[in-house]
Amino acid sequence: MARTDGRRRSGLVAALLAVAAVALAGCGGDNGQVTPTRTATMTVSAGGPSTSDAPAAQSDPTQVADDQVSDPAPAPAAPAATTAGRAPVGGELVGVDPRSFYTDGANGMAYYFQSPSGNVKCGIGFAYPSIKPGCQAISSVASNTGTVCKNRGNSTYGVTLFADHAGGHCMNQPAYVGNSQNVGAGTLGGKVLEYGEFIATAGVICRSTTAGITCTPDSGRFGFVLARDRNDQF
Repeated sequence: MARTDGRRRSGLVAALLAVAAVALAGCGGDNGQVTPTRTATMTVSAGGPSTSDAPAAQSDPTQVADDQVSDPAPAPAAPAATTAGRAPVGGELVGVDPRSFYTDGANGMAYYFQSPSGNVKCGIGFAYPSIKPGCQAISSVASNTGTVCKNRGNSTYGVTLFADHAGGHCMNQPAYVGNSQNVGAGTLGGKVLEYGEFIATAGVICRSTTAGITCTPDSGRFGFVLARDRNDQF
């Protein structure tokens, strides 16, 4: 009986040693290093936190998180609303981009331009609504409505587009004169509106021809023509 008990104890010890060997084999690699265990990680989603037993992800130094990227500053808005308007009736005219004519001047920011000769200077779409669009000339003639000016000093010809008509008058200040925008030229008055071009913005259309500067509201119901030898309101 004692011999039988001794065999049982020997068998039990051998079994325990075998189990221990298996456990050690599961904790080590071929090179004797310990294999990392899997750890639980937490991710945050729109529905709240959740857990996963997947290995922790390694960060990629070449990637940038979405919240670290800032959008570029938006482009500045156009200085004033522009409209293509309608091309004046008759003649092959080319429309210009009004934004290139927007500048500061005698009456603040507006779309200033002048005739190729520099004699007629105009301003439309003023930042101050109380200032109406119009033109003035260094030299012109008596208007067809009877306005007579001296063509000097504080008495030069001007025309304004009011709500329902075009009115001629004598001017004593450079109300429609913008800053110079002409490369290589110091002449004030805004950018040159070349012959055969028109500008349409802020409810007004003005065209430049050899006959002068003609301006009307979008409706075309009235307007004016101003030049060195012409000063008509219609």
